Amino acid sequence: MEESRLIRARARDNCSATASPVIPFGIEEMMLSFGRNYVPRLVSTLRTPAMLIDVEKLQNNCKKMQDRCKHMNVALRPHMKAVKTREVGCFMTNGSRQRIVVSNMAEAKFYADGGFDDILLAAPITQNKLESARELMSQLDAFHVTTDNMTVLNAIARTPPADGKRWSVVLKLNVGSARCGVEPSDPAALQLARAINDSTNIKFAGVYAYCGHCYDYSRPDEISKAAARVKNKTTAFAKRLESENIECPIVGVFTTPACTFATCDMTGVTEVHPGSFAFNEFDVVRTGACSEEDIAVSVLTTVVGHYPKTGHMIIDAGWTAISVHKGDDDVGFGRFIGAPELRVTKIYQEVAKVESISGHLNFQKYPIGSTIRLLPFMSYAVAVLHPVHYAVNGDLVVDEWMPVKGW
Repeated sequence: MEESRLIRARARDNCSATASPVIPFGIEEMMLSFGRNYVPRLVSTLRTPAMLIDVEKLQNNCKKMQDRCKHMNVALRPHMKAVKTREVGCFMTNGSRQRIVVSNMAEAKFYADGGFDDILLAAPITQNKLESARELMSQLDAFHVTTDNMTVLNAIARTPPADGKRWSVVLKLNVGSARCGVEPSDPAALQLARAINDSTNIKFAGVYAYCGHCYDYSRPDEISKAAARVKNKTTAFAKRLESENIECPIVGVFTTPACTFATCDMTGVTEVHPGSFAFNEFDVVRTGACSEEDIAVSVLTTVVGHYPKTGHMIIDAGWTAISVHKGDDDVGFGRFIGAPELRVTKIYQEVAKVESISGHLNFQKYPIGSTIRLLPFMSYAVAVLHPVHYAVNGDLVVDEWMPVKGW
């Protein structure tokens, strides 16, 4: 616990000069903050399959979102579920290691031990996680949990918080995604807010509105309108709470596409919580919020064999390396860098079948044992699968980042 506090203090000292989103947090500052001195190696020396992160693209992606939030005059609380490592978390918070979102308790503990603070658990907490949450309360200056029902709220109220602290509870709202959360118009929403606010050992921390349904749209104007609806519903509810003398410090909204295309007045919103922006992926490309050139993650894979009779070759990256997620026929499981004619046509656990969209695969161009790089359809799914994330600059591996695993 004391070590993580020292890490947070060291991060603030080392990164104070890069706190503004105008000056992007860099690989040197990140490695300094972790006290590391990595000896670069060639990408060609890696055993495949391997997940690669283009550090320059990562930096650029993070700076774009930081500048976008500055323009909207809202705080950025980036979502760590999309990246899974402390190092990328440093880039996303511009070196501060402050104000992040996580999806599960393993992530919360992982980032807390890495010197991060002001952590919000976005997935509604359950009774069997309260003891672990209480331990994190004592470790952190600020740890927030979310709920959307009275059953769990009553369990929180019955659980003593860490010494000298109160539970910090955020009300999860459903503003269109219909996944979890209570609708602002539902009387239960106000009842829950009142119950949280009236509890002696709970502090009402605010509201959190997930808007994954913004990914359902593929035109900027559609996403902009959806974002405006999310913002208006959320801030209207926050105003209603204030009229009931319930302070609402956190009013959090949006995803990466919503942040990118929102044109509404952001008055009343305190923070946004996108995550995909750091790596980007084809699902974000489809919305227009980034281009294929902005995708920072690729999977290095080796050609295993040629099969001329059936016109395909096999690579050593199956669904355990590139995930089962796929887009439309044009993208599929992803696109190969420098080989636009290739597509993954069938995927197995440890290998995948690759064919040419022309129907005539040039086997000489891709010898057995050679490597190619795939931009996967869903970067954050790949981040979950790989045991090591290799940070690369051109043909060099400049660092190795270990992701959090489990729940």
